[in-house]
Amino acid sequence: MRTYSLTLPKARKSLRKMPASEVDAGYYLLCLKLPASISLRVGSLKQLHLKEGSYVYCGSARGRLSRRIARHLKKGKTVRWHIDYLTTRKDVVIEGVRAFPLEMTTECGLNRQVQQLPGAEAIARFGCSDCSCTSHLTFFRRSPLSAIRRL
Repeated sequence: MRTYSLTLPKARKSLRKMPASEVDAGYYLLCLKLPASISLRVGSLKQLHLKEGSYVYCGSARGRLSRRIARHLKKGKTVRWHIDYLTTRKDVVIEGVRAFPLEMTTECGLNRQVQQLPGAEAIARFGCSDCSCTSHLTFFRRSPLSAIRRL
């Protein structure tokens, strides 16, 4: 199976390049870096306290995957999903994105793989209102980029 990764401008670490036209629907992992601990309210969730470190968000797009990813990379946008509360913050750095075609896995299956990585801590109820997962946002004290490359 083929997977694709997107190199981000100004990212400290990047994954291989993803030709945006090749993957129109699929799943993605958004790798974020939070340089300091923060507290924020996310939609209907209670106040969240997020620690300094790395986070991986698992999402999907049944179509226009490249547009969904491009939207996540923009700071100025209307807040629509839980992840937007993080990606609109100036202090949050997007370190990388990895995309997977629909036939390779499921969003929740990919999410489980991320949460089984060493040091993974799920952020309860984040980004999973349409499934039975504990969370679709996972915290790592150390950057998980090398482990994400191996998924």
